[in-house]
Amino acid sequence: MFTIKRASVIEKTGLCPVLSMTERVQTASSLTIKRASVIEKTGLCPVLSMTERVQKESLLTIKRASVMEEMGQSSILSTTERAQAMTLFQVHPAPLYIGALCALFFLSALPTVVRSEEENVPSVSEEVVAETVTIEDETKLEGLYAVEGVPGGESVIGDFVVGPGKVDVTLKPGQTKIIDVLVTNRTGVSRIFNVSTEDAEGSKDPNTSIVLLGSDRGPYSIKDYLSVPHKRFKLGHNERARIPVTISIPADAEPGGLYGSVLIDTITVDASGKDTDGMVPQSAVVARIGTLFFVTVPGEVEKNGALKEFSTIAEKKFYQGGPIAFGILYENTGSIHLAPYGELRIKNMFDEEVGYLPLDPWFVLPQSLRLREVTWNRDALFGRYTATVSINRSYNDTVDELSFTFWVLPWKPVAGSFAGLFVIFFLIRAFFRRFEFKRK
Repeated sequence: MFTIKRASVIEKTGLCPVLSMTERVQTASSLTIKRASVIEKTGLCPVLSMTERVQKESLLTIKRASVMEEMGQSSILSTTERAQAMTLFQVHPAPLYIGALCALFFLSALPTVVRSEEENVPSVSEEVVAETVTIEDETKLEGLYAVEGVPGGESVIGDFVVGPGKVDVTLKPGQTKIIDVLVTNRTGVSRIFNVSTEDAEGSKDPNTSIVLLGSDRGPYSIKDYLSVPHKRFKLGHNERARIPVTISIPADAEPGGLYGSVLIDTITVDASGKDTDGMVPQSAVVARIGTLFFVTVPGEVEKNGALKEFSTIAEKKFYQGGPIAFGILYENTGSIHLAPYGELRIKNMFDEEVGYLPLDPWFVLPQSLRLREVTWNRDALFGRYTATVSINRSYNDTVDELSFTFWVLPWKPVAGSFAGLFVIFFLIRAFFRRFEFKRK
């Protein structure tokens, strides 16, 4: 093709042509053959016969020989072989022109045909795959766990329940224990439930008791030691599944605490409808509930915690009445979780005890702060009060104490009483000014 262009330029400039008519036909034939090969690769009908393919190979052979001669090397073709190759190109010149026209026609239509096929095929295949997976999931996820009915659970509450909320065990290195986690479906429809495990850690934010780490590994990682037989299962309404969670502590585990959670989430099994394309949409995740796992590996561990602050919420000192909310801030700086507990006592201005609240144990993870809120209320509060909290650290029988003083001044009732007395006094005074009593 480039040879033809150069020849055309030479002819326009008035110089003698460098290509004969036979050579022009041969070059055009080479271009036709290349176009035909592209058409054959796309799956369309071939436009070259066997004779035309032989002509293509002969032309390439002549070109290679010409290049070698120009470089000063001996030719690999004899005069007889050159003549035979040239004769092959001159046998059927007409089919070559017809092939060129067909190639131009199919090449012009090729982009539209290929693009149309690429746009239609993926959408159909994706829809079929989605339907196949859904049917397979519903069939394979039934009966994977032991299921029992819930007595008196015919009513639809619209949620599901996971229990227990927390598992706290002590396991030595190399020990294994199985804990049953119960999942109860009260949504009113069949559901597919997913089981996953995540690590957990405490937080320096007093209002955040625990942080789930998702795919990240925590400083007290346990998710590699928790396992369940099946990660997905199907559960009907008013059914309860018993999931055995295996805790396996490696033989080389170091002493300390391991913290994580087994999480249960659910999606709707039945399709709610179809979109405009006929696809069945998947339901969004409704909820995710977990059971916390606290595992203690015995040995030399660091237990260090203390009561940091105690006051009313926002350190408020004046109230109009109850209820009174208190905040207890506890800090754990050790390497294992603690479960502090204690009591709250309240005395009035006459040093009489007017209130008592027991404080059940609550957990505080290592290297974290946790705020516990408690509320106290009583009728007819008035005056100054002192609240004292006593917290046992849950180790070595160490108790911390802090006190906080606040006032309860119900100014509205007091103001109403003073206003009433003032009105009565004013009326009495006005009465004596208007009437005058004389002695007979």
